[in-house]
Amino acid sequence: MVVTLSGILATGWRAHAQEPPRDTGVAPTADPSRAAPEAVDGGTAPPSETPAPPSVETKPTSPALPGAAEKAEATAAAPGPAAPAAETEGKGKKKKRDKNGKKDKDRDEAAPGLEQLRFGSFELKGRVLARSEFDRRDTIVLDNIGNTLTPVGRTVDSLDLSVPSARVSLHYTAPTEWLTAVAELDIAGRPDMKDGYVQAKNSHFIVRAGQFKVPVSAMEATSPWALPVVRRGLLNDVLVGRMDYGGRRPGVIFGFRDKSLDWHPRLTVGAFQGSYLAVDPTPRDRDTDLLNAMKFPSQSVVARAEVDILGADVGAYYENRIGSPVPFQTYRYWTAGADLYYDRVFYNGGFRFWLEGMYGTSWYEHASKVRDGKDAMFVAARTMVAYRFGGTTDEAFYVEPYGLAAVLDPDAQVTSDHLWEGVVGVNVGYWRRARLSLQGEINKGQRNFPAGYFVGPPPDRQAVILQAGVAF
Repeated sequence: MVVTLSGILATGWRAHAQEPPRDTGVAPTADPSRAAPEAVDGGTAPPSETPAPPSVETKPTSPALPGAAEKAEATAAAPGPAAPAAETEGKGKKKKRDKNGKKDKDRDEAAPGLEQLRFGSFELKGRVLARSEFDRRDTIVLDNIGNTLTPVGRTVDSLDLSVPSARVSLHYTAPTEWLTAVAELDIAGRPDMKDGYVQAKNSHFIVRAGQFKVPVSAMEATSPWALPVVRRGLLNDVLVGRMDYGGRRPGVIFGFRDKSLDWHPRLTVGAFQGSYLAVDPTPRDRDTDLLNAMKFPSQSVVARAEVDILGADVGAYYENRIGSPVPFQTYRYWTAGADLYYDRVFYNGGFRFWLEGMYGTSWYEHASKVRDGKDAMFVAARTMVAYRFGGTTDEAFYVEPYGLAAVLDPDAQVTSDHLWEGVVGVNVGYWRRARLSLQGEINKGQRNFPAGYFVGPPPDRQAVILQAGVAF
C-alpha cells in the first residue's frame, strides 16, 4: 500500500506540474508536506525552485537494474538535480568504500555469495565403524612338545573389539564446477591416505589424477559404506592383498560417456603405479611398496567399458597388472572380467543385486603340480543380493536382509582346490546415515588349495559380526 500511495501522489504531482501557473498575487503558504525529500544515506538534497513532492523511500530488494518504464517513473517522481552522495550515514559514521568508490553494503548486495563464487565450496564427509567379532577357525599354532616348539593344528576361538574404519574426507568444488578435488584419510590406528586426487569433468569427458581405486569390477569400485555387507570378504582379501589385483594406487584415468544414447556407453582407460614384494613379508599382511622410477615398466594398465541395459549397469574390463611373486621381482599378469549391477527403488523399499566373474593369470600353484613354465589360470565368481524394507529416501528407517556367495578356483588344471565363501546378514538403521549390522560368515578351502595365499592350511572358519556405523 505504501508503494501504491506513493505512485498516486507522484501521478497527481505530474498532473499538477503540467498545469499553467496561476497568478493570484499571493505568496504560497509553506506546507510541511511539501518539504524537499531527504537524500539517500541521510544527506540533504539541495534546494529547488519547485518543491519536491512527498514520497516514500523504497529500497530495492534485488541488485538488478530497473527497467526503462521504472526509470521513467522514478525520473518523473523526483524532478530536479540528483542529490550528491553523502559521505556520512546515521550518526556521522563514514561508510567504507572500495577503490572504485562503491560502498561495502552495496557491494555485498550486488554480489551475494561472492566468497563462494571466488573460492568454490568445501564439503566435509566421513564415517565411523565399530565392530565386535566372534571368530572360530582352524589354524596352525606353536606348541611346546618335548621342550620343542612344534607347529600343530588347533581350533581357536576369539572375540575381538575393533574400530576398522574412521574416515574423514574433504571434497572441494571450484567455482567453475567442472574442477573438483578429494582428500580422504583413515585415522583408525595409524593415519593412512585412502584417496587424494584432482578431477576435471564435463558432460562427456573425465580426467582424474592422484590416488584412488583402480576401475576394475563394479563391486570393488563401490564404497564399503554403500555395500550392504560389513566388509568385502575373503575373495577380496585374496585378489587385492595376495594377487595385486585392483586396489587403491597412484594413477590417472581418462573417461568418455555419451548420455544422448539410451544405453549410455562409457569407456575408461588408465595407468596405475605397480608395487613389489618387500623383503620381510608378514604372515597375515603381504608387505608391498610402490615401484620407484628406476624400475621400468612400473605401471599397470586398465580399461573398462559400461552400458545400461534394461535398467542394469553391465560392464567389462581388462587389467594388465604388475605382480610380485618373490621379493624385489615383478612380472606382468592379466585379468579380464564382466559384471552386472542392478539397483531399483520401489514405493516401499529397494532391491540391489551384484554379479561378477573374472579370469586371469596367477603365480600361485600347488607344490605337486608338474611345472610347465606357464602361469596358473584362476577363475573367480561372486554375487550379492539385498532387499530393503523402507529406506526409500535418505535418513528414512529401513531393514535390509542380504547375502553374498563367492568362489575361487586358483588353478583350472588342479582339482579339489576351490575356496568358498558365504555371508548372510541384516541391516537396521536410517538409510545412508546410520546402521546396525548383524552378519554371519563361513569360509572353506579344499585340500588342494595352493600354499602361499595363507599361512598353514586353507581357511576353515566361522564368524559372527556385530557392527555399528554412522556416516556424516
